[in-house]
Amino acid sequence: MEEEVVEEWKEEEKETKDCDEDINPPLFDPEVAVELQVSDLDLESAMPDAPATSTTHSCDDMRKEDLQEEEELSKFFEHGCGCSDNCYALFSHSYIKTYRCDIQAIAKPVQEIAIMSQMAATSTMGGLSTGNHRRQKEGKRQFFTFMHQGHKICRVTFLKLHACGKSRFEEVIKNYRMNGLIPRVHGNAGKTPNHALTYDDILRVVAFIRNYAEVHGISLPGRIPGMKSYENKKFLPCSTSKRQVYLEYAESCEGLYVMLTLC
Repeated sequence: MEEEVVEEWKEEEKETKDCDEDINPPLFDPEVAVELQVSDLDLESAMPDAPATSTTHSCDDMRKEDLQEEEELSKFFEHGCGCSDNCYALFSHSYIKTYRCDIQAIAKPVQEIAIMSQMAATSTMGGLSTGNHRRQKEGKRQFFTFMHQGHKICRVTFLKLHACGKSRFEEVIKNYRMNGLIPRVHGNAGKTPNHALTYDDILRVVAFIRNYAEVHGISLPGRIPGMKSYENKKFLPCSTSKRQVYLEYAESCEGLYVMLTLC
């Protein structure tokens, strides 16, 4: 009798273990893991209406400038810098891309100051001449050593890192040799351009805009929160574009036989 009770108890315990194994399968088992992955894929394929989530941006979302930048860097890493040391290989593609973006994010005068500062830190003057002359002359030519992150690099890699062209770099070095660490000033700075508007032209443009606003402008129906002096604000109707306003201004200038000016 006791033996039968013990056997029944063992059978019940075995059934309980089997149920536990079915309910909680061992996730560390490779076969079970494969089955779980397949079932997850089946669940995803069973929901065609579910939106696909992706953290990467397509090429259509990138700006034209970004595509040109990526193409330029790809060509640079494909062909190399051209020097015997292959110094471009000291830096990764992502590092050069990030460094160029940081340089391009600041104003151009600051970029040129950064370049001139590095040139000033690594510049050397020529030593004594080694010719057959009795009297040796001290060289006046200035030499630059291109450095970045403690590495000696070539000129091509230096310009690529700083997003600087060859002609622009030559102008920056020319300015440094003549004026020192002073930002370049454009030659036309402070000069009045030849196509500048005269005072009569400005008055004519302002009068046309005011008259056009009185005839075609739409006033606000009431006060809008956050907008000051709303009584004097007028808007163009939706059917009128800025190009249409300019064409009417050009037509009025032709009728008055006056010089056409941009408004």
